[in-house]
Amino acid sequence: MTLESSTPPMITDPAGAAAAGKCYLARNRAADRLALDAFHPRECAWCDYPLEQLATWLAEFNRWAGWVRDEGRYTEPEVRRFTHLPRPEQRLRSFRAAYGPEADPAELRP
Repeated sequence: MTLESSTPPMITDPAGAAAAGKCYLARNRAADRLALDAFHPRECAWCDYPLEQLATWLAEFNRWAGWVRDEGRYTEPEVRRFTHLPRPEQRLRSFRAAYGPEADPAELRP
């Protein structure tokens, strides 16, 4: 899990935020038009948390990371580095943030 503290939890790892966001979308079914299994193939570490809590943590992450909606970018340097990684590396890091460092990346679908 990529939470900075337990009271209250704060996501500060970009890969963890990506994993939490994918879990939220998959469980909320807000993105039924997407191939959800491609990025949330099974229950993950974030599935233990209520959707409302994930939404709160993701909103806090966006504030902390300096999300600039009009420009579609973050201002936090660590997050900017993550978002500039090649997509396969981003997917692998978020997958491992959700399923653990030993998770088999073969579960990731293109």
